[in-house]
Amino acid sequence: MPSLKCRAAALAIVASLLTAGGEPALAVDILLQGPETRLSAIPTEVLQLPPSDLDQSQIGDWLKGRPALILDGTTLRLGRPGAAVSLAMQVSRLELKNGSQIITNGADFQISAVTIISQGGAIKAFDTVVSAAPQQRNGVPGQPGLTGGRVVLAGALSDTSRLTVLLDGQDGGQGGQGRPGQTGAAGPPGDHAADHLFDCAHGGGAGGRGLQGQRGEQGAPGGNGGDGGILVLKGRIALQDDQINVSYQPGAGGPGGLGGVGGPGGPGGPGGGGSTYCSGGPPGPSGPPGDFGPPGPPGSAGRPGRIIANQ
Repeated sequence: MPSLKCRAAALAIVASLLTAGGEPALAVDILLQGPETRLSAIPTEVLQLPPSDLDQSQIGDWLKGRPALILDGTTLRLGRPGAAVSLAMQVSRLELKNGSQIITNGADFQISAVTIISQGGAIKAFDTVVSAAPQQRNGVPGQPGLTGGRVVLAGALSDTSRLTVLLDGQDGGQGGQGRPGQTGAAGPPGDHAADHLFDCAHGGGAGGRGLQGQRGEQGAPGGNGGDGGILVLKGRIALQDDQINVSYQPGAGGPGGLGGVGGPGGPGGPGGGGSTYCSGGPPGPSGPPGDFGPPGPPGSAGRPGRIIANQ
């Protein structure tokens, strides 16, 4: 059984062979099935841009000869968060069957099609990653959330289609923990021993207690939330917003980092020195640890996205 990548490539070759005598090629179906579809499985014919000398009405005729892309029960991801690939597809028909999804991971995505058919399909900015990763380094602000990106849909939904488009921005990451406090100062030394003429008057005194450690530093600020995405609707689909469930909420600011650990207590002071007849004093006890620092401030929320129709 050939792989999906091979099947897609073979179908694309067939599509290119159908063009003859200047006539537009007959559209062929490119079927990709789940659970995951790699970007490498998308044939280059789907990514071909229309000739630059065509006007808008001619582009519609040109699209009719493009391949049809059918995603059946699969998820197509445009890379990973922070390293996603922007993509533009030109097809005669796009079908999102059996809950198929396209996950942009914040990259720009455009689909131009004569018809878009959705059976529980969705285009989402993010899948399971709803916030940036927490910062692991002490004292470093949280990572900002990624934006929801820009999605352009040009064409028309079939009358029975319902499409979900979720372009919510990513939440900011938690800030790093504050740096630990400094060690407290050492305690004072004890008094030295003293002698009578022929015996001990008093031994050396105990060293003083070390001072409390310094308070830990404040936690680092949380990362700012990502902006909500932008959905651009072109053509008849701009009048079909009642068939689109869309969200473009901004990401929330990440929480501030935890306060830094208090510094260790200072060492006890040295005991007083001994004399001819008296022993020296014991060292003092260590001081108490410092208090935890305060938590860092949260990051700011991103800006909400919007819909642009017929631009």
